[in-house]
Amino acid sequence: MTPDLVQLLSDERVNVDVRKSIARALGELGERSMASDLIMLLSNERVNVDVRKSIAGVLGKLGERSMVPDLVQLLSDEQVNADVRVSIAHALGELGERSVTPDLVQLLSDERVNVNVRKSIARALGELGEWSVASDLIMLLSNERVNVDVRKSIAEVLGKLGERSMASLVRLLSNEQVNADVRVRIAGALGELGERSVTPDLVQLLSDERINVNVRKSIVSTLGLLVDDETTTLALAGHLDTSSSIANDVYSALRQISRRAGIRIFAIDEPDGKHIEVVRW
Repeated sequence: MTPDLVQLLSDERVNVDVRKSIARALGELGERSMASDLIMLLSNERVNVDVRKSIAGVLGKLGERSMVPDLVQLLSDEQVNADVRVSIAHALGELGERSVTPDLVQLLSDERVNVNVRKSIARALGELGEWSVASDLIMLLSNERVNVDVRKSIAEVLGKLGERSMASLVRLLSNEQVNADVRVRIAGALGELGERSVTPDLVQLLSDERINVNVRKSIVSTLGLLVDDETTTLALAGHLDTSSSIANDVYSALRQISRRAGIRIFAIDEPDGKHIEVVRW
């Protein structure tokens, strides 16, 4: 019965929703022997796009890793519909075959490959969780030839991979040669990583007026997530100057730290100016 169902997927006389349901049913049957037939349908431009996207989803669930090289090859095939390739990238992430990560990293910097496909490849790398490629991804972040949206996706992926070279990411934050939106995502990635050891370095960056204001605002948000000690809280509170472009963000971050870590900030007016004290309660 399975071969008959596969044949129906390419029959344009059959309703699209029916064929998508057939694809899902094939996934539930879990018959891996049909994987090669399904892959052939992915590159068949005569088959409806939504049907092929459903087929890609099925391939991700079948768990047949022998077909991974064929799927990677389809990712760079500009003759295959971009939305279909986005679904293929997701399928590769589900299959969990980490050996393909170098090939996927290489595709990220290939400007011939559709942007949305590359963003999906970045997300697949996050699902695969292969932290050994993190250094390659960091290099792409500072490569201005790589599309900005792709690099923003890469920054998010680094937050999921658990990148161990924190210093490299922190240095990129102050690099004005790197797109500001990309650096905003890098700051967010540092927050996701949850590595509190970088907080003193992040606070130090707030004093550098040469750094884009949105980047500094994002750094403040990350500090709100990470800071849990009195010393760093006091250093952050030093940026409460009302004339500062990040003062409101600092105030919000300090409130977040207070609720999460039980640290209170007191501003005391004295003859020589405002004195700030930080206590744990």
